[in-house]
Amino acid sequence: MSLTPDQQRRPASLHGFVPFPPDRETAYRTAGYWTGRTVDSLLRRAATAWPGRVAVADAVGRHTYSELDELADRAAAGFAALGVAPRDRVVLQLPNSARFCVALFGLLRAGAIPVMCLPGHRFAELDHFVGVSGAIGLVVAETAGGFHYRPMAEQLAAAHPQLRHVIIDGNAGPFLSWSALPGGRPPDIAADTAAPALLLVSGGTTGTRSSSRARMTITSTTPPPVPSCAA
Repeated sequence: MSLTPDQQRRPASLHGFVPFPPDRETAYRTAGYWTGRTVDSLLRRAATAWPGRVAVADAVGRHTYSELDELADRAAAGFAALGVAPRDRVVLQLPNSARFCVALFGLLRAGAIPVMCLPGHRFAELDHFVGVSGAIGLVVAETAGGFHYRPMAEQLAAAHPQLRHVIIDGNAGPFLSWSALPGGRPPDIAADTAAPALLLVSGGTTGTRSSSRARMTITSTTPPPVPSCAA
């Protein structure tokens, strides 16, 4: 799937993102700490190296690396078909599950920036996250841990008109069910290793939690590579 003209016009940078100083970035790359590989490339490489090995398993089932790679492509195609574009923020609140992995890599491959949330977060937290991030989408479970998330999603959609895409893993009601994501080919997006990959929640002592940004690049200082934080 090729990007629409509107998607191509999206800014390459994210407002509020503070990049590393150029001299430090050069030093890290020269030393080999930053390898030029992206978070998403880890799954691509694993699917090539160990296609038949189990990558993730939960109470519902399990996926090999090859299967997870394919499912992530399908999810990316679905997000892009909905209109999710590079640098769009999408709040991701799913329990620890295979579906979480598929959704995370699917968003990354669509060029979106997942806003990471814990299953225990409720309206007060998500209301803040959606507001400060300018998120245009939400991916959430119908129920998890005895909590019903759809009424909360309805509150969020009413409070934030820009939240155009609400995807429910389960009975979606007025929203879009995960199983109804459109098909197609994943978008062909050039990876930018200096771009923000995720918005992460950081702890705070004086108010609502703030947001930190993880870079798209990964570091090779310790195996396996881990994201390096930019804020």
